[in-house]
Amino acid sequence: MLSADGSALTWADQPAVDAVAAMQRLAQAPEAMPNMTTADAQDAFARGRLGMMLNTSALQGFFLQAAQGTFELRAAAMPGFDGHQAVPTNSGSALFILARDPAKQRAAWELIRYLTSAEAQTTITSKIGYVPLRSSLIDDPAYLKAFADRQRGLIEPNVGQLDRLEPWVSFPGPDYVQIRTLYLKAVDEVVFRGADPTATLRGAMERATELMPS
Repeated sequence: MLSADGSALTWADQPAVDAVAAMQRLAQAPEAMPNMTTADAQDAFARGRLGMMLNTSALQGFFLQAAQGTFELRAAAMPGFDGHQAVPTNSGSALFILARDPAKQRAAWELIRYLTSAEAQTTITSKIGYVPLRSSLIDDPAYLKAFADRQRGLIEPNVGQLDRLEPWVSFPGPDYVQIRTLYLKAVDEVVFRGADPTATLRGAMERATELMPS
């Protein structure tokens, strides 16, 4: 999506075009990838009307409840195309202290310390499904081992991808939202409306480049 130094968009480079073209082929195959909003897809999956979904593990708790007595929920590593191993990105979630008041800073720091503690991570992972900040907790009897033993098939695919995780990167400059919107619209045109991948992504990239910081 972006050059290594963050100065140029790379949407029209062949690897980026090939990825979107592969998604187009999926969408054009009968019933392989329907055109649905994220909310509609989550609802369809929870009802057992959609067979596979690539999304955050934060939805795991919701899907487990929906699956009870209806279907078996399973997890797998992120799939790749044509022999290329997928490279997952982190979600971008983070904890920040923005307060200027020293008392509020201390209170915020105490909250962050608690939220990242083994106790809180055990609650978050077991109730929601988020991957724990410390993967060692899944083998610790004092914390997540009992839960992990029951749901190991849902936890291990995510933990197993951590060694090749890449950071999520935002587009630079104050117009990053508009840049992202141009990209997403171009991908939608290609994947679900049959537009030419190379020409569409190049055109969107040229318009978005005008919004990049000089």
